[in-house]
Amino acid sequence: MLKIEENNPETYYFVWNLDPRDQVAALDFFLKKKRGYSGTNYHPAIQMKDEISLDTSSYGIRKLPNDWKSMIEEIKTFEATKATNTFNRFIFEHHLRFGWVPYDNHHKVTDITYSLNGSGYSVNNEENFERMFHFSLTDLEIAH
Repeated sequence: MLKIEENNPETYYFVWNLDPRDQVAALDFFLKKKRGYSGTNYHPAIQMKDEISLDTSSYGIRKLPNDWKSMIEEIKTFEATKATNTFNRFIFEHHLRFGWVPYDNHHKVTDITYSLNGSGYSVNNEENFERMFHFSLTDLEIAH
């Protein structure tokens, strides 16, 4: 996830670069937050999905969907009013997770052995990048 401005979801992008040998045909991206309690307050789970077809290329970039941006802003605003200190805000923001699930041509979850081989490329300034979780179907709460 590329975050050009850390606190501005309008500047967030999905970025992917998969090895073509993995033959990934589609990706589902997820925004997820586990449910929880804080004192007497209940915080519901959140799970949002965005589907991307990889018909033409195994790499790309895409802006965060508008409904995701709105959700992130709403959560930040709500939690900022509830949080009593900076530590509470820090804890909440790290409960929001971005993840993805790869699919083959038959829309079955596929193994990405070549793409996740332990090697990679990095640049000196990685502060604008957030790693996304590689979710399994058991990480998801609803059918997709």
